[in-house]
Amino acid sequence: MNILSSIIKETPFEKTLWVPNTILTDNLLIFYVLTILLHILPAIIFDSVLYVSGRRPMLLKLMRRLYVANRAVSYFSFHERKFDHENRLNLLNSISPNDLEEFSFDYTSSDIREYCRHCVIGAKQFILHEDMNRLDIAHAHRKRIYLFATIFETTILIGLLWIIYKYMYSL
Repeated sequence: MNILSSIIKETPFEKTLWVPNTILTDNLLIFYVLTILLHILPAIIFDSVLYVSGRRPMLLKLMRRLYVANRAVSYFSFHERKFDHENRLNLLNSISPNDLEEFSFDYTSSDIREYCRHCVIGAKQFILHEDMNRLDIAHAHRKRIYLFATIFETTILIGLLWIIYKYMYSL
């Protein structure tokens, strides 16, 4: 995850709505609290702003789909799987050195960071149809989004602490 985060910082997307980040937890209570604080609450606020400005609210629906997708893959994300790859190793050992240069499928020496970088660039160019020559615009957009997200998250945190403080001293 750290590799992908650093690559996205180097090659940001132009039309992101929020700072991409990942928090992994196997505690369901923490997962639900983080989902409410980091997905649902910002989506409600953002959709409210869209509604007031006369646009169609969309983020809460998107966050619901993201939640359903996350829950669908959560089992596979948090459980270890072991695959027997003895046949692959036998095949790799049986290939002659001359053929190995042309038909090698030994991925142990491949650079995972470079692979991820090509994936991000491919997604940027071929899925999102963004121009790689506009990276300076994408970097400026990422900085604005990061500043906005930091201010928003700080405001939410201060608000929650204030609510907790008021609740504790009202008893």
